[in-house]
Amino acid sequence: MKRSVEQLKHIDHLSRQVRHHRIHLNQMYDQKLSQELHTLTKQYAQTLKYSKKEHKLERRRKEVFDVTIRQIAHERQHQSLSTNIIQNEQKLPKISNQINGHRDELLENCSSS
Repeated sequence: MKRSVEQLKHIDHLSRQVRHHRIHLNQMYDQKLSQELHTLTKQYAQTLKYSKKEHKLERRRKEVFDVTIRQIAHERQHQSLSTNIIQNEQKLPKISNQINGHRDELLENCSSS
């Protein structure tokens, strides 16, 4: 009987040690999970912040690109108009000379008749 009481005490002692050890392991595991969760939350926040910045930058790039395209189109249109005006001005003296030549011919024909 004495031996069985000692065995029970020993079993109880071992059981307490195992429980304490499990509690300690669970605490360590919880702490590790908490640290990992904190790290993941921080990474997520940084990624989200980075993603928002990237989205904003991409939107700005698109706006700048659109403005550049409009500016180029406007300059080409303006250049085209300028070129047309210059070409028309260059043609104007030729047309004017032709008109004057025809007028002179008409006047000569009218006076000779």
